[in-house]
Amino acid sequence: MKTARLLLETGPLVSVVAGPGFGQSVGVTLLSPPNPDSSKMQACPIPFRCLSKHMQVRWAMLAAILFLALPAAAKDLNPDEKAVWQLEEDYWRFVSAGDVESYVKLWHDDFVGWPCFEWNPARKGDIGKWVRDIRDNRWDLTYQLKPLEVQEFGDDTVVVHYAAEYVYDYGDGTKSGVGIWRKFTHTWMRTGKEWQIIGGMCAAQEPVKAPRE
Repeated sequence: MKTARLLLETGPLVSVVAGPGFGQSVGVTLLSPPNPDSSKMQACPIPFRCLSKHMQVRWAMLAAILFLALPAAAKDLNPDEKAVWQLEEDYWRFVSAGDVESYVKLWHDDFVGWPCFEWNPARKGDIGKWVRDIRDNRWDLTYQLKPLEVQEFGDDTVVVHYAAEYVYDYGDGTKSGVGIWRKFTHTWMRTGKEWQIIGGMCAAQEPVKAPRE
C-alpha cells in the first residue's frame, strides 16, 4: 500500500492511497478541506470558476496528483498476466525464505539475463547463488515491490516491469540495501501448463544521464 500526502500551503491536506498491485483502486481523502464562501458557491453556475485564482491553482494541483496516482491502479490484468505477477511475488517469497529449489524452478533451462551484480549476462546455473547465500548464512531479507507494467504478447509470453527494494539483515547489527530501489524486467514464457523466466535484467532505479546533461 502506497500513501502520499500533500499540503498545499494553507489549503487542503490530501491523502492519496494506491493499492500495492495492478488493478487496485486509488483512494483519496481530503483531510482538511478548504472553506470557500458557501453563499457565493451556491449562486455560481460553474463553482470552480468562482474560486479565487489561488484556490483554482491548489485544486488543479490536486487533480494532477490524482492523475499521476492512477496509472499503477488503472491496469486491468488478464488471467495470464495475473498468474505471472503472482509468480513474481512467489519469486521474492522464495528468495526471502532461502528456498533455492523453488526459486530455481521458476527459470527456464535456456534462460539468459543480466543480474544486478554481474558484469556479464548469466544463465540458469548461475542465478541461484544469492538465494543459497541467504539460506546458508541465515541472513534475513525483507522486500517491497512496486509493480509498474505488465504486458502479454500472443498467448505464451508475458513481460513484467517493476521496482524492488530488498534489505539484507546480516544478524550482527548491520544491514544493506535500505532505501535502494532497483528496476527489474522479466520475460516469462509459457512452457506447457507453467510459466518460466526466459530473460530478464536488473539495474539501478535512477536513470543514467546522457553525457551532455
